[in-house]
Amino acid sequence: ARGDMETAAAKNRAMKDAGFHVPDSFDKLPEMIANVYTELVQEGTIVEMPEAETPQVPMDYTWAKKLGMVRKPANFISSIADDRGEELKYCGVTISEVFSQELGIGGVLSLLWFRRQLPPACTKFIEMILMV
Repeated sequence: ARGDMETAAAKNRAMKDAGFHVPDSFDKLPEMIANVYTELVQEGTIVEMPEAETPQVPMDYTWAKKLGMVRKPANFISSIADDRGEELKYCGVTISEVFSQELGIGGVLSLLWFRRQLPPACTKFIEMILMV
């Protein structure tokens, strides 16, 4: 501290003078908190309420699986295909979009191999290679 005003004792004294509840030492802090709380309850400033019912903790999945209560759904997820939802997706493109856009084998292979939709000329070339 660069002066008397920067010491902990000076700061504690200033807070006491301002009306703060300041314990004599850090060890007495829990006791002071309890005393102030009790005082505020007796004055009616704090109205104690019954504690809410503790919510039931959900069952642990691993434990429930061991007991045979649940089974894990079979989902195939990779960086290129995802069947978790209602519809299979290739690199984020749903299978219905593949058919509606008529991507063909070349378009599907571009999604699976290159992880993006290649231009039509590239997909036609892939299809040509497969035919030859």
